[in-house]
Amino acid sequence: MATVYLGIGSNIGDKEVNCREAVRRLGETKNITILESSTFYITKPVGGPRQEDYLNGVVKVGTRLAPEDCLDAVKKVEEEMGRVPAGKDHPRIIDVDILLYDDVVLKQKRLTIPHPRMHEREFALKGLVEVAPRATHPIIGKTMEELYKSCVCGKNKKSMKIIKNIREMEQYSREAKAGTKTIGFVPTMGYLHDGHVSLVKAARAECDVVVLSVYVNPTQFGRNEDLSRYPRDMKGDERLSEENGVDVMFVPTDDAMYPDGYNTFVEVDGPLANVLCGASRPGHFRGVATVVAKLFNIIDPDISYFGQKDAQQAAVVKRMVKDLDMGTEIRVMPTIREEDGLAMSSRNSYLSPSERRRAASIFRAFKKAEELIKGGKHDVFCLKEEIEKVLIGQGYLNIDYIELVDAESLQPLDVVRGEVKIMVAVYLDKIRLIDNVAVTVKNVSQ
Repeated sequence: MATVYLGIGSNIGDKEVNCREAVRRLGETKNITILESSTFYITKPVGGPRQEDYLNGVVKVGTRLAPEDCLDAVKKVEEEMGRVPAGKDHPRIIDVDILLYDDVVLKQKRLTIPHPRMHEREFALKGLVEVAPRATHPIIGKTMEELYKSCVCGKNKKSMKIIKNIREMEQYSREAKAGTKTIGFVPTMGYLHDGHVSLVKAARAECDVVVLSVYVNPTQFGRNEDLSRYPRDMKGDERLSEENGVDVMFVPTDDAMYPDGYNTFVEVDGPLANVLCGASRPGHFRGVATVVAKLFNIIDPDISYFGQKDAQQAAVVKRMVKDLDMGTEIRVMPTIREEDGLAMSSRNSYLSPSERRRAASIFRAFKKAEELIKGGKHDVFCLKEEIEKVLIGQGYLNIDYIELVDAESLQPLDVVRGEVKIMVAVYLDKIRLIDNVAVTVKNVSQ
């Protein structure tokens, strides 16, 4: 009989009742015997959208089921209790994970043992320490007790520093540089999600110090745009930043960034900034370039991280850095998407359920265009028509632009060839969403 450790959690409805019911159902499952249960703890969610705290614990079971059959049994309990498919790290009425199965190491499409993030999760290790402190991770070679003590979320975690004063931020960076430390910088407007977290993780992997800024920059919003209602959640941002290894959160005020008498702006002129969002939102990239230049001056990062979703913004920043001989390297990281393909964005929080479903048509339109291009259709006019059909086929949705552009210059094309970006901006009521995908096209006949 194999010894298996299951992580059980819930953050929808009566969490305690849900967890007890899951344990009861598992105990009634053929070839599964409940051996021991940890205390169930209230824990903070890790990643995903804003949501309620979890109730989490670990149950030790004995089973004659093979790992894959054990997974099927666990999934059956989840399904019977009403769990429905949702995005990664989304709220769940019940969540049952196989953490350890004896000393088995398994990596399949639908099942990885040991659980791939178990050693990073305090809420999993806390229960494991209670029921199996001497159990050893079969890959890492450390006991659950040792992993818990060294966990980034555990007792020895260094506290994240929050800096609001510009001079203090400058001093911190100078001292870090004097100690030959590299600084990775992630500029954000807050209301953090997994897209931001991916940038933090990239910075954490490359740099000694990670600085994340949260600043809703007024100069990049036009009249009648959503500056006043842009989503904000500073406590949630602090939690996600600290959980993911940010060393400093820089949170300047409007008065500090744009004091009385402020009258200097940075503008990237020319076609790169005047098409697409630059045409739809006059002055937007002037505000972006200005605030990013100020943040670079204050923080003096070695590497700065931007998301591919905002491809034009990244291109404008790269041009500014090159033209003004700024000393930071720009990393543009892949777009992080929901399960249905919608690019993660703070503005997604505005969407009603019906708008959310319609927004997913953007990614479907991209996939349709990619399929047509792969099949040999390279005329941009025809491709734009096909993209528009997919977008408007989901109900009311106002198209700002659909463009197929050169990946470097962002200039519109008549025929797709070489490195191409498909760029889309739409409005759902007053909510503006942008997205893009990259396509490589070779050997197009003239």
